[in-house]
Amino acid sequence: MKKRGGDWLLGLFFITVVIALAMNYTATNACPKSCDDGNPCTLDVCGAQTQNKCVYKPLDGEMGSCSGEEKGCLDKKCSLGACVENKVRACDYEISCKIPQLVSPPYEYYKLGKGRPAFSCTVTNDDNISGKITLSAQLEGYSAQAGKTVVVAPGESEEVGMGLVYSDAFYQIEESKFAKMDVEAKNSNEAIYSDSKTVQLQKATVYSPPKGEEDLIAAWVTYNDPCIEQFISQAKKFAPDGEFRAYQRDNEGVKEELAAVFYALRYENVSYVSSVFSTTDAGSAVYNQDIRLPYQSLKYKQMNCVEGAVLYAAILEKLEYETAVAFMPGHAFVLVRSKNGGWGSLFFGGLMDDWDNNWIAIETTDTDDKNVNFESAVRKGTQYLNSGAQIIDVHSAFQSGVVPMPVGEHECNIADLSAEAAEYNKKQGNP
Repeated sequence: MKKRGGDWLLGLFFITVVIALAMNYTATNACPKSCDDGNPCTLDVCGAQTQNKCVYKPLDGEMGSCSGEEKGCLDKKCSLGACVENKVRACDYEISCKIPQLVSPPYEYYKLGKGRPAFSCTVTNDDNISGKITLSAQLEGYSAQAGKTVVVAPGESEEVGMGLVYSDAFYQIEESKFAKMDVEAKNSNEAIYSDSKTVQLQKATVYSPPKGEEDLIAAWVTYNDPCIEQFISQAKKFAPDGEFRAYQRDNEGVKEELAAVFYALRYENVSYVSSVFSTTDAGSAVYNQDIRLPYQSLKYKQMNCVEGAVLYAAILEKLEYETAVAFMPGHAFVLVRSKNGGWGSLFFGGLMDDWDNNWIAIETTDTDDKNVNFESAVRKGTQYLNSGAQIIDVHSAFQSGVVPMPVGEHECNIADLSAEAAEYNKKQGNP
C-alpha cells in the first residue's frame, strides 16, 4: 500500500511538470500584448503568419500624426517607414514694417485718394524656395483689418504697401490722441511676425503736408457738403437773373457772380478772425495750421485767412469754377481761374499791365469789412499775388486724385437772405 501511494504522487508530479512546460512553450511563442513601436509610418503586425513575432511594415503617404503642414511651410509624409518633412514653401523670412509715429487723418485721406498705402512692410525670403505670406494691419478703434497676400521669390525682397480703410470717427478726431497700430504676418496659418506700436493721431483738421504735397489743402475744399448747397441757394438771390452759370458767362457776368458770393457771405455775417497761420516762406512751403472745414466757418460765422480761402474755393468749385489757394508767409487767399483773360481791364484799366490774367485773386479777409467792396478786395488780392505767392491749384488737385474729406452730419446755420438780396439788387440796378 505504501508503494502504490508513492507511485501516485510521482505520477501527479510528472503530469504537473508536463503541463507547466507546455504552458511555458505556448506563452513563449504567442504575440505580445502590443507591437506598437510609436511610429505612424509602420504597420505593426503579429500573428501565425509572422510566427507570433512583431513585424513592422513600412508605409508611404500621409499617416496619422505624420500628415498635414507644420510651421506653415513643411508638409509631413511617410516614406519607406520614416516620417519625412518636405518643404513646400519658404520658411525663413525677414520682415520689417515702417509704422508711422504720427498719423494725420487728412493726409491719410489724401494718400487714399491717390492710391497710396498707409505704410509699407519689407518682406525678405531667406529660403531657397518661393514663399507666400499674408500681412494684416489694423489701427485699433479706427479702421477695419486690412490684409494683403504676397508671393516672394527665393532670396528676393518685396515692398508691401498696407492700405487701411478708416472709420468716420477717424476723420472726426477733435483732439490729438493715441492708438495701437497692429501688424501680423502669417505663413499659411502660422503666425511668423507680429508688431504693435502706439501711434499718435493728429487732430483731423490740422494741415501739415510734407514738402511737395501742399495740394493736400484741396482735402478741405468740401464742395459736396450740404451746407455749401444751402449757402448757394441763398447766394443765387444776389446773382444775375438769380442763377450761377460760371464760365458760360462773359467776363463781366463772371465778375458779378463772384461778387454775389462775396456779398452773400458778408450778409451771412461770416467774420474774419485773425489767427497765426504758421508758414516760413513760399519757397520752403512748410505749413502747420488747424483749419476749420467750410461748414464750420459757416456754422460758427468765423474764418481766418486760409479758412476763408477754402470756404470760397468750396463754394466756387461747386459752382463749376476752377480755383486755387495762394500762400505767402503768414497769409492765404483764394484764386479763381480766368479762362478767357481780360480780367485786368475790369478792375485796373491800364494801371497794371503785368497783372496775371490767368487768375483773379480775392482777399477773403475783407469779406466782413463793410467799408471794402468786392472790387477793392480783388485789387488787394492781386497786389498780394504779384508780390509773390505759392499757388496750390485746387481744381488740378481734384483731377489728380485728391478727394475732399468726409464731413459727416452737422448743422449749417444758413440764414435766409431774401431781404438783404432785394436791397443789394436794388442798389445794383438788377431786376
